[in-house]
Amino acid sequence: MHQVSNEPGVRKYLFDGKPVSFSIAHEIIRQSAPNFESRKFGIWTIREKRTPEVVGFCGLKASTI
Repeated sequence: MHQVSNEPGVRKYLFDGKPVSFSIAHEIIRQSAPNFESRKFGIWTIREKRTPEVVGFCGLKASTI
């Protein structure tokens, strides 16, 4: 998530165009599991079908970050 979030084409549309720190990316991921349990939403990774390569992410996150 950290690497994908910091690609210029992604930053243009997410995170107000600002670089995303590793700690922010880690916190979003850390909060995702409890959010799935309590709020029924979270962050999903998008992977290539034939490889384990992560090519993106999608979902919803709590506004506490």
